[in-house]
Amino acid sequence: MRWGDFSPDPRAPHTWQVGTDSQRTFDLKQKRALVQDRRTSLFPFAAAANPNRSQRVQSGVATLDHPLTALLAALDPATRLGPVTVERGLEVVELGVDSGPPIWLAIDPTTHLPAWVRWISGSDTLGDVTNTAYFTGYLPFDGIELPVGITTAIDWRDVTTSEFQVDSYRFNAKNLPPFPAPSGPPPAPAMAESSKIADGVWDVRYGGNGGAVIEFRDHLTMFEA
Repeated sequence: MRWGDFSPDPRAPHTWQVGTDSQRTFDLKQKRALVQDRRTSLFPFAAAANPNRSQRVQSGVATLDHPLTALLAALDPATRLGPVTVERGLEVVELGVDSGPPIWLAIDPTTHLPAWVRWISGSDTLGDVTNTAYFTGYLPFDGIELPVGITTAIDWRDVTTSEFQVDSYRFNAKNLPPFPAPSGPPPAPAMAESSKIADGVWDVRYGGNGGAVIEFRDHLTMFEA
């Protein structure tokens, strides 16, 4: 699957990036995906863009933000199906996949096509965040209806975190790049640290990032360089 991407940097909601050359490869048998893209930041003071493609392997719930993989997961005999509810006219079913956290799949009762997939993820700054990937513009590709518009938003201020405009799908493609080997265990979680500068003034760091925090009677103010 190839796409054009317009999305904010998830670490800074107002730092927008454009994916100038993006491709996502699903390995349906191994239940994984390979994302390859080049990104350019629209933040005027950002560093120069890297001309090389970045790549990352996804697995588990991270691969289920697409209707094809979400439907296959729902039809898998190992998936635990939860209750069916109705939200704004859409039929929503809860799925339990690979002993992981639940996800929710919404089906349009008129078209019988997936309308969105929802899942919960953790954020260092926002806590638990509810993500919803919306699917629009279904078109037939080799007889399979697939969306050309995929937009993901979070429940914090209804911020849109990514917009994908798909220009083509290919099935059973040959001569694809190999998936990179696993990179080993994830790094240890970052620790929060603080040091007092003066009365009511602190230097607060999380994973090396942070800045000055000033205490007031009923709030805190943080300055970022």
